[in-house]
Amino acid sequence: MNKIINIVLSVVILALLSACSKEREFPGSSGYGKVNTRSLTVEMANEENTRAASVDVADFTVRFFLDGETTAVASCRYGDMPEVVVLPVGRYTAKASYGTNPSAAWDAPYYEGQTLSSFEVMPDQVTMVSDPIVCKLANIKVTVSFTDELAAQMSAGSKVSVKVGEYGSSLEYTVADRDKAGYFAYVDNSQTLAATFIGEVQGFPTTETKVYDDVQPGNHYRIIFDLSTPDEEPGDITGLLRVDASVEIEDLNRPVDSEDEILKDDMRPKEDNGDTPDPPATQGPSVSVEAPVSFEAENDVTPSSKVVVKVKSSAPGGIKRFDVEIISDSLSEDALNEVGLSTHLDLVNPGEYLTSLQGLGLLGEGVESLGGQTDVTFDISGFMVPLSAFGSQTHKFKFTISDESGSTEKILILRMNV
Repeated sequence: MNKIINIVLSVVILALLSACSKEREFPGSSGYGKVNTRSLTVEMANEENTRAASVDVADFTVRFFLDGETTAVASCRYGDMPEVVVLPVGRYTAKASYGTNPSAAWDAPYYEGQTLSSFEVMPDQVTMVSDPIVCKLANIKVTVSFTDELAAQMSAGSKVSVKVGEYGSSLEYTVADRDKAGYFAYVDNSQTLAATFIGEVQGFPTTETKVYDDVQPGNHYRIIFDLSTPDEEPGDITGLLRVDASVEIEDLNRPVDSEDEILKDDMRPKEDNGDTPDPPATQGPSVSVEAPVSFEAENDVTPSSKVVVKVKSSAPGGIKRFDVEIISDSLSEDALNEVGLSTHLDLVNPGEYLTSLQGLGLLGEGVESLGGQTDVTFDISGFMVPLSAFGSQTHKFKFTISDESGSTEKILILRMNV
């Protein structure tokens, strides 16, 4: 009978260790220690992209692994993490993840990370974990879009089939899925992405495959299908046109205010017969913000805060487009009209808002347009006082700035404290 009781008690203890719980005393043995989780934080390599994907860090799962083991000793939702977790003695690594990492699925980002170094759980002692768990997007994001010219010429049943890796699953994109995010699992030694257009263009059956090598996790591959005039070479020619594709690559784990590496030369689309690489992808103007304000996170500001955005363009003709969209629960169109502004401001063609923009110092003294400029200091510090009139609230400012080289988008989040 005593043997049966001991077995049952052992099962109960193991069950308690497999999930998070509130702080409790050590089991009646010196073979256990405690981890103080106050110092164990889960962070994102790029908070901006996490928010854009509607991912809440509180929903991440934290797991504790003994070194060399692949089965977690304990796990818990980060938002429900107790202050203390009891673990068997040993050296541990804490890992966090979000999502299921499917072979291929819509709107299924997968994030993972772990402490940089392991930590020791000592008998009857409390261990503080000094390293944060820094999580990154660990699968591959793919969006497919069709230019208006191609969409007007192709049949309603046309689609693009995308597959990552030799044995991976595929997703099929149609015009209705334009810019819809598909996510693909990353597999070592299977780093090829194939995008195949299948359909009819101008009534002619058309199949065109583009292959991208060295696909990496954490990257967003934007594939744009278009029409082009073919050279005198074999191919899927539809009348005088053919289907072609280009790709833009964004590292979603890189801080958003750093220079984006759009496309590496050796990763440009190539046809199955080894076609000449496409011209370099566009980049757009450089957009930054003066410290301590950052594009990467929410910024606490006051009526006296200095907020300065800097834009540089090296393209011929300078800035062609400079739009600011104000996204706020309190800054409605009616509320902004009262101060002579709008939720959408065009600083190349200010129109009726010119006087107000000049009065707030947003355009600069005597400046009537930012069009054609190559080096702009966009000082919105003068807008902080009017902003404070709406109380302690959070406001977003979306910048869309273009020149001949391309377009750049940035989102600035300000949390006013009054």
